[in-house]
Amino acid sequence: MQQALAEPESKDPENDGIPVFLFGNVLADPEALALFESCGARIIDDDLCTGSRLFTLLDIDPDQNLLFEISRSLLTRPPCARTFDPGQPLKMAQDILTRARASGAQRRHRPNHQILRSPTWIACRQYARRCGKPAFRYCCSKATAACDPSSSNEPESKPLLKCLFRPTDKKAAYSMMYQYFNDMAAGIEGKILQDPDLPNPRKKYALETARLGSRLYSGKNTVAWCGIAVPFDLLNAMGITSCFVEFVGAVLAATGMVEPFLEEAEQAGFVGDTCGYHRSVIGAARKKVMPEPDFLIATTCPCSGGIAIMENLAHVFNKDLFVLNVPQKDEPQNVRYLADQLKDMVDFISHHTGKALDEDRLCQTIENTNSACAIMKDAYRLAQKVPSPTNGSLLINFGIVWPLFLGTPAAIEIAQAYKDEFSARIDNGIQGVPDEKLRLLWIQNRIQFNNPLVELLEKEYRANIVSDELNDIYWDPIDPDDPYTGLARRAITIPFNGSMQGRIKHLQKLARAYSLDGAINPCNWGCRQGSGARGLISDGLKEIGVPVLNLEVDCVDKRNFAEGQLRTRIEAFVEMLENRSHPAR
Repeated sequence: MQQALAEPESKDPENDGIPVFLFGNVLADPEALALFESCGARIIDDDLCTGSRLFTLLDIDPDQNLLFEISRSLLTRPPCARTFDPGQPLKMAQDILTRARASGAQRRHRPNHQILRSPTWIACRQYARRCGKPAFRYCCSKATAACDPSSSNEPESKPLLKCLFRPTDKKAAYSMMYQYFNDMAAGIEGKILQDPDLPNPRKKYALETARLGSRLYSGKNTVAWCGIAVPFDLLNAMGITSCFVEFVGAVLAATGMVEPFLEEAEQAGFVGDTCGYHRSVIGAARKKVMPEPDFLIATTCPCSGGIAIMENLAHVFNKDLFVLNVPQKDEPQNVRYLADQLKDMVDFISHHTGKALDEDRLCQTIENTNSACAIMKDAYRLAQKVPSPTNGSLLINFGIVWPLFLGTPAAIEIAQAYKDEFSARIDNGIQGVPDEKLRLLWIQNRIQFNNPLVELLEKEYRANIVSDELNDIYWDPIDPDDPYTGLARRAITIPFNGSMQGRIKHLQKLARAYSLDGAINPCNWGCRQGSGARGLISDGLKEIGVPVLNLEVDCVDKRNFAEGQLRTRIEAFVEMLENRSHPAR
């Protein structure tokens, strides 16, 4: 906020401070407005529920039970006098700008302005931009004028109002989410253009993710919701915009919007100890915020919950579901069995699109996949250097999201950017975490909502998360003349498939390659596979001298996130690592 108000075009020499109009859920107390004024703002009007600068004091008896007294006071305070309807975001934006003009708020532009986003906020900002009004958002306990969408630790944003996502709002919700991803892509493109000669790997990766979101919500593409082990390069060759369903849960959690959708699923009977990803997805589908697919493709791995959620989605959307039965063992007859299913899947897709697979395009797609994987394998080798050029944010969620782009030129560009970035850092002596002291592996799921754990590890303990479990090219190059065999083997050998012995061997391989000191397993609540395997994983890594910290965290649902307890456990874990030798090295 101080940066925004300090811009030359924003100065107001005739008055004390920059004239600012506040809108949204600003805390209705003098201290909140004092924070704005301390940054150089002069509040000339606002849309607080209690009216401009009229505060309803809480009548609390300090000698009584404080929680009871606060609850009683909030319930008995005067009714809200809100004049804006958050259920109509465009009209709300117009009303806000009308009030801003009437109050004399200053006109100014701020190009390449990145903000926290919700659909209501997007509509308000877009309308403000057209009218020449700048906008920035105060959020929770901190104010921000800029937010890098390529960062994994964006400031926290409040969940969307439930009324914004009534079942009748399907078209509006799609439009707002489409605009959300378009805005994100535009912001990232602007940042890349500021330094076009730099590799910008994380930004290019985030840009393609934003573009994928735009395609999903555009209403112009053939959309397929899929399981994680689906060969997305094969779908890309057929012109299908596809994505694994858990992507929706991760996006909602990362943007702070997930809670209403979790509640929707829970009210529909999906209990709180089931997978948070899947609860959020079913809630989004029921509220008609999730893009309606043309068909769905499920896989029997990595979990039975994934199959169940795909069956539920097929029912909600009333769309056809194709299931790939992925065998557990990498044996010739199993590879042939899955390869035949992939051919059946192609026929299934062609039946729904009316378009046959172009074999020449498939061949080129497979060549693109092989090129991208060869480059990324080199990038991973560079990340294994001691000290590592990567850190806990550069490759977050990479091994599970990047495969969505396989077969496309974008996958090659992203891989090359990471390789170039890591090479440049090594050549110039730049470490991912300065003075790296400990090297860690993150097992399975990252925590998707904003949290301080990575920053805590890096800044306080110089502990570097050098790899995630799926950040690996674990398959061989695919023969373009026999693509189905290679694609089938890749799906069968995904570390989450098959026996735990195979997964443990893969983790041990990573531990040795990255010279690990320890590993962190979030043990995602509701994930039967992740939590159920915790003991075996801990024992398997212990065999080669790598301790594991099991956290017990819901990676999507923040409501039960106990930061203090987790911080204490991490501190004890780091202290133990610092006082031991490093057998994995």
